[in-house]
Amino acid sequence: MKENMKRRTDPVQTEQKKVRIFRHIILGSVILFTALMLFLFIRLPDGKFSETENRPLAGAPAFESDDIRTGRFMKSAESWAADQFPGRTGWIRLRTMAARISGQNRIGGVYICDDGYLMEEAVQPDEEFVSRLVQNLTAFRANHQDMNFYMMIVPTAVTVLRDKLPENAPAGDQNALIREFASTMQLVGYTPIDVGDVLAAKENEYIYYRTDHHWTTYGAYNAFRTAARIMGLDPDAVTYDARPVTADFNGTLSAKSGTFADEKDIISVWFPLDDTLPAANYVVEYVDQQRKTTTFYDETYLTQKDKYSVFFGGNHALVRIKAPTAEDRRLLVLKDSYANCFLPFLAQYYRQIDVVDPRYFTDDLETLIATDGIDEVLFLYNANTFFSDSSLAGLLTQ
Repeated sequence: MKENMKRRTDPVQTEQKKVRIFRHIILGSVILFTALMLFLFIRLPDGKFSETENRPLAGAPAFESDDIRTGRFMKSAESWAADQFPGRTGWIRLRTMAARISGQNRIGGVYICDDGYLMEEAVQPDEEFVSRLVQNLTAFRANHQDMNFYMMIVPTAVTVLRDKLPENAPAGDQNALIREFASTMQLVGYTPIDVGDVLAAKENEYIYYRTDHHWTTYGAYNAFRTAARIMGLDPDAVTYDARPVTADFNGTLSAKSGTFADEKDIISVWFPLDDTLPAANYVVEYVDQQRKTTTFYDETYLTQKDKYSVFFGGNHALVRIKAPTAEDRRLLVLKDSYANCFLPFLAQYYRQIDVVDPRYFTDDLETLIATDGIDEVLFLYNANTFFSDSSLAGLLTQ
């Protein structure tokens, strides 16, 4: 009888045993996977740059008491962990697949929009960050009362092309933010260059790339015409011929979101039509590379993933552009990569342009201004970079 009872309970016990074994396997796998990822995270060297996303990767944050108090240390640590996580590209693809299956239209901070557009969400600036930036810009302007200062903050596609956004997407209004900030800076001597309405008037034309966060050369040219009038330049003095150099550009937003990998954008460069212009006599000096050339373009990038770097070969700490203009005007441009396709339009009017990217420039800015005889300064950024990147404020306080 006992044997019969034992046989009757055996199937239950066996099933429970299987469940326990399965749970142990799952738990062990999770622990093993976590340990492996932690080991790889510690042992593998930090990556410096993401070719896929075309941006620098976050490094380990400095351990400073002030950053801990303000919470900046934890934010930096989170960015570092996210950027350096082993197999990051593969995990992005896996996340994208899951998001698309579930019907999401916002992946990795990128909206999937109408007409084949991808748009990066608008940055919501931190009040403390903006306050510090205003203070540093104000002090910088006060040190150079005899110079002309211009500020052009460019709204990104998420504002200008907002009609293409998914329904109920919280896009935010970059134009309102830009104009409020510009009004504050105008009180201390900055001349704002507002290109929001100019770009909005061209919203149905090709002014932003579909798969990338940059504006197109055509978008930059329309903004240049507005900037030229404000800066005392004649926008009609030069006519241009737009020439496509590639129709195979797949940009950073496609990589960041893991979508639209087969979509292609066209990159065009604009050449002055008048052969009497100093175009043939330009000297472009890449100071960090100790290299000089006579062109604004690096065609080697047209065969690479980062095709937008055809403009000046990407971002550099300091690029110096010289041209034999009749008038000796000298301009300093503090910028992000939105300026790269814009600068060739400015080069026709200035004897010398010093182009500084604060994300990479480590020398003394005041020494540069004095040595090169700078008499005008232009800040040229897209809104997302301007209201999130602390490198500009840091440079101004050196």
